[in-house]
Amino acid sequence: MDPDSFLCEPVLFELLRAVPKRERARTEALVATVPILSTPADLWVSARVLGQKCIDTGSMPPAIDLLIAQVGLHHKVPITTFDSHFRQIAEVSSLQVNLLMRAK
Repeated sequence: MDPDSFLCEPVLFELLRAVPKRERARTEALVATVPILSTPADLWVSARVLGQKCIDTGSMPPAIDLLIAQVGLHHKVPITTFDSHFRQIAEVSSLQVNLLMRAK
């Protein structure tokens, strides 16, 4: 069975670095139930090139978003996010983005 959702190491870093101490065990147990996409060996180089493509078109998404996007590109999976920076990355790559809208 193919899972519907995945995480990657840059997302785990982003999520878990700021979890309050009292919530860490529960949060870590929850994310442990989601499959982790492997990190490509060329992540840093390919994310840098991706960032340069963005700069060349006048956008500058955060570095962590470039790392996340590159993992998605490597594994050919879409990114589902609230973060509109991924649209900028998709404009210069084959990244597929499902942009979510927050309820008001």
